[in-house]
Amino acid sequence: MFLSLFRLIYGIIGLMALTKKQWDSLQMPQVQPDDAITTHHLRNLLFGGLLKNDDGSISTVSTIQVNGLPEQQSGTPTLIPTIWDGKRLSPEDASRRAYLEQKFSGVQYPTAKTHQALRKKDITLHQNFGQDLETVSDPQYNKEKEALIQLLKNQKSRF
Repeated sequence: MFLSLFRLIYGIIGLMALTKKQWDSLQMPQVQPDDAITTHHLRNLLFGGLLKNDDGSISTVSTIQVNGLPEQQSGTPTLIPTIWDGKRLSPEDASRRAYLEQKFSGVQYPTAKTHQALRKKDITLHQNFGQDLETVSDPQYNKEKEALIQLLKNQKSRF
């Protein structure tokens, strides 16, 4: 479970502030999401932006494909999340949110030449999400999450 928790926190905050000795003591592989969908998923898990569905399951991204983001008019198939702040947004609202996030933070949502190729990429991205969702259901999760966040805060304050 710690590896999954580590993946959640590292994906959002990073461990730049840890000394080499502290990093080595964690004995964890370096894992960092390389796409905006996984980062969005991890951010929602870590900071409580997930959606609790009627059936008791949890959603963190619920991706859709759009033909480019607003104001870009590129027509390029683009994968974006519809879960924002614990709510499922309409495709139009999700597109606007993704566009604004991309404009102001520089995040780049996955694209592909075709919608079929983008669907394959989407399936691949979601393969690791199940373990993350199991982790947040474990009572030990919050204790470990808070301890690791505190460690990171303490390290950042030294610089």
